[in-house]
Amino acid sequence: MVTRKGGTGKTTCARLFGAVANSRGYPVTFIDTDESCALVEWAKVGRDKGLWSDNVDVIETMDDQMVLDTVMRLNDEETESVCIIDMQGSSSELMGMVFEVSDILIVPTRPSRSDIAEVEKILTFIEAYRNEGGQVPHPKVLLNVPERLTASQGRLFEECYDMFGSAVMEEFLLTRSSYNEMDSQGLLNVMAQKGMPGQRKNYASSLDLAAEIFDEATSGELEGKTS
Repeated sequence: MVTRKGGTGKTTCARLFGAVANSRGYPVTFIDTDESCALVEWAKVGRDKGLWSDNVDVIETMDDQMVLDTVMRLNDEETESVCIIDMQGSSSELMGMVFEVSDILIVPTRPSRSDIAEVEKILTFIEAYRNEGGQVPHPKVLLNVPERLTASQGRLFEECYDMFGSAVMEEFLLTRSSYNEMDSQGLLNVMAQKGMPGQRKNYASSLDLAAEIFDEATSGELEGKTS
């Protein structure tokens, strides 16, 4: 997950992908490189509430080299796992190397001029890195759709399709109350099993929607597993 812009849904998407992967039996490692340490704090809350999984770990670091070392270590392990990096999206050479060891690059965006400009900068950096011989996966742009999409916001999303073409994912990140509740609860898949009884169906439904985004993003990258 990569962008320097706040409020795009980057951390929410990271949480959702982690929940989907964990629900399918994959060990999950989050690497939190954001100054807010949102994933680290979220994990603490989830563990305190008993809405976490022993198969999910969170590493906090702002050191690009440590990110690279962690990903390479996980790649060397025999057990297939999912590593999700909440990245700031710097244009350093080392960050380019992190891109190289990544299988998937997700660039979330909301319908604003500044957000779309940020996506353009990231895609330009990635393309330049690829042109210099870097083996970087093609990025996928995930549109984060507000609950009430205005006409002007709709036109901005149309511009995304014009500017970024096939890089734009078919699935959207939609606004759902359960996604907001994750922040103060824990892993969505565990919430669907152990959360408030009256909300479990809602959590499960939200997890299904997240799985559709996950499946499009990871198409061809992961072997199927059952939960």
